[in-house]
Amino acid sequence: MQRSLLPALVLALVPLISWVPDWRRDNWPVQVMAHPCAHIQLTDSMRLECAADGSVAVLTGPVDYWLARRMRATQTFSNRRQPAASTGQRPSLDISVVGDIVVVEHVTCGACRRVMGQSWAFRPAKASAASLASIQAAAGLPARPLLQSVSAWSRARP
Repeated sequence: MQRSLLPALVLALVPLISWVPDWRRDNWPVQVMAHPCAHIQLTDSMRLECAADGSVAVLTGPVDYWLARRMRATQTFSNRRQPAASTGQRPSLDISVVGDIVVVEHVTCGACRRVMGQSWAFRPAKASAASLASIQAAAGLPARPLLQSVSAWSRARP
């Protein structure tokens, strides 16, 4: 009785079709940004936007994933202050850069049981206009002009 090679072939191709980040590794966001967008499987809390060339344009997720730190990005702006004594919930914003990637981390509640907010790692030149406008709004930046370069984001000040 001869076995079919088709099931073995399909199983061999699965890793080429789908890739899941190793969440235990500190640099997993760097790995995500380096893989072809269509091949990446993320958790429900993370989202991807793919660029026209198939690369990752935007990685979006909860702020407590600390993308900038994991990517070893250089901070270009921070409005982080000591929390207000009464609430401990003052929002903060950090903008960081690593290569062609900008990381925006918007903390809405730093004193909550789980740090609340949103973070984005994105390539401004590849991100959609809608994504750029949304990230700029969350960062407290004007809607126009769209910041489509790393240098524009490096100079951005809400």
